[in-house]
Amino acid sequence: MLKNIALTLLSLCLLLSLTACQDYQVFTRSDQQVIIQLVGIDYSPDNQTYTVSVQYCLGGDSDDNQDGNMKTAYADGRNISHAIRQIHADTGKELFFHHTQVILLGQEVLATDTLAAIEGYLNHCSCHSTALVTGVHGRAKDILSLTFKNEFFPQNRILIIVKSANDVGAFPIYDIGQVLANSYSTSRSFFLPMLKVQDFGGQNGDGEENEKNEEAAEVDSEDATADPTVSPHGGAVMIDGKAATFADETQCRGLALFTSTAASSIKSIEFEHDGEVHTIEKFKSKLKIEPAYDAQAQRLIVRINFSAVADKHSAYHQALRELIEPAERAIEASLLDAALLMSEHGGDLIKLEDTLKHRDYKTWETLTQSDEQWRETLRNAEYVINADLKIV
Repeated sequence: MLKNIALTLLSLCLLLSLTACQDYQVFTRSDQQVIIQLVGIDYSPDNQTYTVSVQYCLGGDSDDNQDGNMKTAYADGRNISHAIRQIHADTGKELFFHHTQVILLGQEVLATDTLAAIEGYLNHCSCHSTALVTGVHGRAKDILSLTFKNEFFPQNRILIIVKSANDVGAFPIYDIGQVLANSYSTSRSFFLPMLKVQDFGGQNGDGEENEKNEEAAEVDSEDATADPTVSPHGGAVMIDGKAATFADETQCRGLALFTSTAASSIKSIEFEHDGEVHTIEKFKSKLKIEPAYDAQAQRLIVRINFSAVADKHSAYHQALRELIEPAERAIEASLLDAALLMSEHGGDLIKLEDTLKHRDYKTWETLTQSDEQWRETLRNAEYVINADLKIV
């Protein structure tokens, strides 16, 4: 009797599981799929609304995809999820964000709450993305509205611009996971590179000027000889989810060298000497940071030793041997400018707090009794920087 009851219950469980599988596996036809490649997020403080812009290609052999071009869609919403749902309604397609490569954040998003924008995107997509995160001077929508005549996948152009700048040490880059990890670390600081679109007859501002830019961009895109220009333009130092300040080119290079994750990916370094720009290729670097508290001076002294080696096969390495000292001074200047920029705003992109905690726990405990106390310590910190460059 018990055996029969057990078999009956097992059969019911199997039937229920099969039914659940059948209900769960709802497949979407490929021609009803929208593969999102590039995402832009803007915010309007006046209306308190988000604008989400997406570039996408259609799956399958849809008639809408026969022209071979990427499509663009925009929608406004009270939050990011609302805007994305509106795009879904407007396109009538299922949106897939798994292949998104770059997320562009408009300047107003950086000034308000960047974390809310990123988390809103991830919460709606319900999946972890490794897309790179980049800021934009002006609106992200302005970049997504551009048409590159000779580029089948426009997001590739943006991706190449960002990665190429990182390769030469112009600035560090982060994906969504790294941005969130740094945001919730003890420093609550991270860096976002910034892009700027070419000025098409008007400033990259709000309202009518942006509409003029979009119209001019469309006209310009009809000329096969002149693609719109998007270029790296500084970066934003993010503290507590907001842009505390913006970094210029020299400061961005220093931040790239400071950042361990970025330094390992830098393939070359550029520096200026006597009005000329020189490049050292096949570049490998190591950074050592030693914070210590000077009780007499009542300030944190941060000693930074930057050592680098260029491969013997580096182009023009013989000529560059004579430029070692200018290169070292240029590296030291970049690091110092970046350090002072962070200190001025109480930022800790280089994880000084974590380093001090491991080196001198008692001092760390004394200096970090409150967030404001630690940030004031950073503002008063003194940096001693030494760069040692070798070409072998």
